[in-house]
Amino acid sequence: MRLVVRFEVIEALRFARGHTGGVEVYSKELVWATPPLSTALGAVGAALGVQLGRDVCGRECADLEALAERLGGRKVDLLSGGCEEPLLWGPLVEVGEHYYFTVGSSLVSVESRGDYVSTARRGEKLTGAWHSLKLITRVGLTLLEEEKVVKTGLTYRVSFYGYALKPYPASLVYAVDLADAAPGRMGVVRLGGEGRVAGLLFLEPPEKLRELLSEEGEYAVTLSPVLFHAESEVEPGSTPGLENVEEIVGMLIPEGVKLRAETVGLGFSEVCGRRRPLLQALPPGTVLKLSSGSLRAVGLFSCLGYGSLLKVRT
Repeated sequence: MRLVVRFEVIEALRFARGHTGGVEVYSKELVWATPPLSTALGAVGAALGVQLGRDVCGRECADLEALAERLGGRKVDLLSGGCEEPLLWGPLVEVGEHYYFTVGSSLVSVESRGDYVSTARRGEKLTGAWHSLKLITRVGLTLLEEEKVVKTGLTYRVSFYGYALKPYPASLVYAVDLADAAPGRMGVVRLGGEGRVAGLLFLEPPEKLRELLSEEGEYAVTLSPVLFHAESEVEPGSTPGLENVEEIVGMLIPEGVKLRAETVGLGFSEVCGRRRPLLQALPPGTVLKLSSGSLRAVGLFSCLGYGSLLKVRT
């Protein structure tokens, strides 16, 4: 069943890019503007009452595989380099009846996706209105009980992204291909770190979103990180995870187009009590030329929705 899951934002949210790290005493955490797919998948699973046992902890990421198979009602191949029907596709940020994709902390209207891609291909700067999300930072620490001083290595900054966009509230939207979900409100779910929550609603896809999902084209903008594994130079077409990518054009930043790769964590497994692995990734907002027109997501773990693609006609 193809539905939409909408996370209604009711407070600033925190989505860590990877493991917290830094200097010995003071550490800093980088955050995403939208949820990692593992976070969104876990929230959907919790809302639908999926419970996993410790038997999924025998190998890396078996918990994600088991959760995806329970939600989708089918087998998944986590290491496939592309997927035509990912479990989750997105995210997009919805404000009113308008949709945006993220480039760093900025929002770009999906109506401008053609200009975004053509500008990136020319290596120029994108003109026009970009909306920037507000980054909110606070300090956290742990004290030694007896001395009442900061415990070494546990002073840190925690960052959140606010969604003070009008009309209120903004929503984080995914198209989902789930076996047992039905339209309706599921209440409030935990989403991201620091105990943050959001409203969750399943609904039929609006016509605009159907159009975006059915769009075809050899170029696409990535909505979520494209995961890959490279031990040396990255080579589109052969690097594991990039077999279906013909060219990496790059992402637009204020100075122009930029080729960028990052390290992305696959989240924390609550059932196994450990962090999942780190992988290399092309960040959201990267423009790709595809070698296969039928795929809706590319990269490792694309069956879950990592590497979701917003297709563009050129």
